Amino acid sequence: MQRRLKQYMLIAVGLLIVIGLSGCGIFQTTTQVNGTVKNKDGDPIADAIVALGTETAITDAEGAFSFAEVPKGTYTLTVSLDDEIIYEDTVVIKGKVMTLDIKYVYVLTPEKEEARLIPGATIAVSSTHNSSSGGANAIDGDLNTINQRWISNNSDAEPWAILSFAEEVTADTMVIYSGNQYPDDSLEDAYRVDTVAIDVMQDSEWVEVATLTENRAYRCIVEFPATTASEWRIRFIQSNILGTDDNRARIYEIRILEAL
Repeated sequence: MQRRLKQYMLIAVGLLIVIGLSGCGIFQTTTQVNGTVKNKDGDPIADAIVALGTETAITDAEGAFSFAEVPKGTYTLTVSLDDEIIYEDTVVIKGKVMTLDIKYVYVLTPEKEEARLIPGATIAVSSTHNSSSGGANAIDGDLNTINQRWISNNSDAEPWAILSFAEEVTADTMVIYSGNQYPDDSLEDAYRVDTVAIDVMQDSEWVEVATLTENRAYRCIVEFPATTASEWRIRFIQSNILGTDDNRARIYEIRILEAL
């Protein structure tokens, strides 16, 4: 009798241990997965499609998503926005609850630049070097022909260009191609733009929306908060990276891109 009672007690203790371990998630075969998708500035990205294996979820206004019961294991995680995969990684799902915080860093490829280019701009410039280096060269679509550049006059202390549109446009990026060499970032080129400021006309006044300093790239990308205007002014505060007396702006192309 005592032996049977001891056996029952051992069985009961075993069951309690199993129940306790199960409650701790040791025997749990699925995981609650929560997460967010944000941009590099920490702002949420809504309506992104998050795929974890064969399961998908859509981010809400706060960039949040969740998967209720994901079997433990290794998965490919992708995030898509506007039919484009913007993030991909391999994740190991484990534990009772798991949090995935995804930060998306947008890369402006030449293809994306072309797709976002706002057409229809006209241009006015502060000065020109000669009759063949007029401002129209900076919006003709030619990114690398050395004889198709706008070059300002050397007596122009702070060259500027104004791009105008017939109607207001909303943009958040400007791309400026500059220099004295063909578009090859492996070449040293003292005449690439160093410091540039972007202004927009609002209520009959110029308002600065962005400044970029110490640029060294042939393809200079200036980002700013989404702004709506019909007139955009680019001021070339320092037109070459050496800061020499030759302050002529040498601009292959100026492009305004539609805001994301």
